[in-house]
Amino acid sequence: MDRLKECAEVFSGLLDTKYILKLGRKNVLTELELVFDKKDFYHLIGLQKLVDISNLKKDRGIIFDEIMRGNITYEMIQSSAYFRENQAKNIIGIEKRIDVFIFFEKLLDSPHSVFKYNNKAQQTSKIHAEFLLESREFLPDILYLFLDKFPNADLRYCKSFFPKTKKDYTIRQTSMTLLYKEKVHIGTGKSNIQLDRLTLVCDNVNADL
Repeated sequence: MDRLKECAEVFSGLLDTKYILKLGRKNVLTELELVFDKKDFYHLIGLQKLVDISNLKKDRGIIFDEIMRGNITYEMIQSSAYFRENQAKNIIGIEKRIDVFIFFEKLLDSPHSVFKYNNKAQQTSKIHAEFLLESREFLPDILYLFLDKFPNADLRYCKSFFPKTKKDYTIRQTSMTLLYKEKVHIGTGKSNIQLDRLTLVCDNVNADL
């Protein structure tokens, strides 16, 4: 299968899925509901960086559909001058991001560290996000996933995704404790509780009474 389409297939499997995350910090509980839209794939995979590919200057949802149909391919985007890293020209590239995107859903399902993200602590970064997930489950790659809040809804979406290079985005960020994680299939309502430390804490408290 075309490598770009394979990445789109991974993301397509999440479009009818949501995650419920409950985070703790200094006795304050924060609950997040993470949802997915096909338009998000464009930025997560890094296509916005390929400014010299005319076929990518369309509605982002349409671009996702074109990738799924095989009309926009890995071979096509490889022709971009911005596809591969070029340190001499200060080009980050997106090739490595595509290589690790196959782990995207596994990152969400696996243990990961969560940070309340403050972009002011990363002055050289243009990323504005609310939370940062860091996964070390896929070493030697360390994967970053940034979450942000919709302007008009109390929901979160995936804003940016890439493997760590030299920059550590967790420095000077506030660490949160992941207490609960549930994966829900929206269409059927079926869910899988992947982590529940809240019940364990409550059980321990009740046992002490």
